[in-house]
Amino acid sequence: MSNKITIKRRKKRDRSTEKQRVEIDDKLRERVVLCVVNGYTVEKIAALMGIAVKSLKKYCAHELNNGREIFVDMATGALAKQIKMGSERSTQFALKSKGGWIDKNDDHNDPITININSNGDGKIK
Repeated sequence: MSNKITIKRRKKRDRSTEKQRVEIDDKLRERVVLCVVNGYTVEKIAALMGIAVKSLKKYCAHELNNGREIFVDMATGALAKQIKMGSERSTQFALKSKGGWIDKNDDHNDPITININSNGDGKIK
């Protein structure tokens, strides 16, 4: 009597056709938001990210639906950070856009008078 054991070997998988796993992290979500703000379609975003449309809709629904609001929040946070670091340009921008501040040099409604004198020879004095 022989105790023979037969072991079946697994067939090797063709890994070239397998889908690659993509990690849905904060960086990818930020990229999705930027694509939404730039007007990309869901299909285009999925292709750029290398994931299926169904997966994108499932895991990044919030970013797809609220991309513009998220972008404004990101930009506002970045502006606040620049202001805290002492950026004069950022402070001026915030004051002009949200604070109603008007720089006197920016008032372009005043008429400008230019006097040009010529003696007829084509040369300006």
